[in-house]
Amino acid sequence: MKFDVKKLNVSGYYQPCFCVFDILLLNDKVLRNETLAHRLKLLRKTFKTTFPGVIILSDYEESTSRKQIIDALNRTMDKEEEGIIVKEPSSIYKYRDRNSGWYKLKLEYFEEAVTDLDLILMGGYYKTNSRELNSFLVGVISDSYANVLSMGTVSSGLNFEEIEAVNKKLSEMGHPYDEFSSKSKGKLMFGKEVPDVWIEPEDSLVFTVRATELIRCRGDGFQTPYTLRFPRILNVRDDKPYRDCMSISELKEICQNKAVVKLNKRYLQLDDIPIIKRSKQTKSLQIDVDALSKTSNLLEGLKFYVLNGREDYSVNKIEMLIERFGGTFTFSLQTDVSIVLFGSLTSKVEELLKKENKFDVIKVEWLQRVIDTECIQRYKQDEVLSIGLSYYNCLADDVDLFGDSYIEEVNAEYMRSRLDTMALSSFSTNLNESVHFKSDLPLFNTYIAYFDRYEVVNDPSSHHIYNSFLDEIEFRYRKGTIADTLNPEVNLIVAELCNKKENPN
Repeated sequence: MKFDVKKLNVSGYYQPCFCVFDILLLNDKVLRNETLAHRLKLLRKTFKTTFPGVIILSDYEESTSRKQIIDALNRTMDKEEEGIIVKEPSSIYKYRDRNSGWYKLKLEYFEEAVTDLDLILMGGYYKTNSRELNSFLVGVISDSYANVLSMGTVSSGLNFEEIEAVNKKLSEMGHPYDEFSSKSKGKLMFGKEVPDVWIEPEDSLVFTVRATELIRCRGDGFQTPYTLRFPRILNVRDDKPYRDCMSISELKEICQNKAVVKLNKRYLQLDDIPIIKRSKQTKSLQIDVDALSKTSNLLEGLKFYVLNGREDYSVNKIEMLIERFGGTFTFSLQTDVSIVLFGSLTSKVEELLKKENKFDVIKVEWLQRVIDTECIQRYKQDEVLSIGLSYYNCLADDVDLFGDSYIEEVNAEYMRSRLDTMALSSFSTNLNESVHFKSDLPLFNTYIAYFDRYEVVNDPSSHHIYNSFLDEIEFRYRKGTIADTLNPEVNLIVAELCNKKENPN
């Protein structure tokens, strides 16, 4: 079934069901550091009554051998389920940690256990603000070999060298889509999903693709009745003729008119799971738990969100250090976050730069420097990806909005990296690899504004609740006029909302 859960409503045919699989907080007591075995006991005691279709407890069973795990995984094939999660009973709950005693197992992780698909590369899509193609449209051949039918898109699985090679192929042999009607030989058949660049099948490549499942297409996005779910490219077959790839008949034979098709083709055997010899056990260290608790107020008043870490500096380790030195962190990006820390530049980090934020986006190297010196440090320009718009920020006094230092010398390489950062931000666009600031920012040339800083409007004797300094600069930059007093010419009042308790009398 393919259904958008965001469209659920009270009168709809489907209803949401909450599947409970763990418990992390009970009567205001945090259970993250309790073992899984203990948490599951508490969970069974807490949820004594369930409501089928509304709230249920997830099924689990204890396993003591590889065969039991294989049997459980094979049963998911019979039920057409995605897979299983294997958990160590002694593990504690570590948020966003992939090496904490929980292991996801799917049949597709094992060689020769699923059906891989040989599909034709039909074209590619450009990465945002770039001339690099990082997502690719693939298809199957018609039974008559006369046409290639679009089936889906795939954007993962290739390494940097392979992406570069595919980009080179499409650059040399491909065509922009606006030339499709005039230059196409009529072999390629697209649905509503059309690529930025297309390529004739005889000039193209064959991808070996592995997907979790095939799902029935809704609408006319692609030409085939089924499309790919969670696909990844296993291999680039530049040696295979496009006529030897999957045909539409072979696709229909696999799907057999089902709504969802698992691509598993055999059960697992014991030999599929290798036996790994355990390393020699070493004497465990006695850890002083008190030494791991809060040791200073160095980061007091700062709230962090850790977006990702590094190989030598995991998210869990960063969060522990934040707590140890008096700071706080959140598990989601909240409005009162001061600093977003990241260890590696990913697409999620880049997405943050497309919005106007109050928080700073800073490398974890800054946190390391603060902890090493045991003193709050202002940002260095090579630690900054973006500076937020909060006027309370004093850590960024030495750098501008894009991390460019007012006091440090720069070289050509560093300026190039700053321009790359600016190209990702919401204040500019990247055209032909040059940075151009957007001209479509809202202008206030028709407004005369009064910025009221006081708890009581236009009453300087009341409390100051709004520091309007930066907002006034921004307003003037966008051609607005500011009035010092509230007078008849004012047509816009900007003020801070103040929530007052109502007087019961």
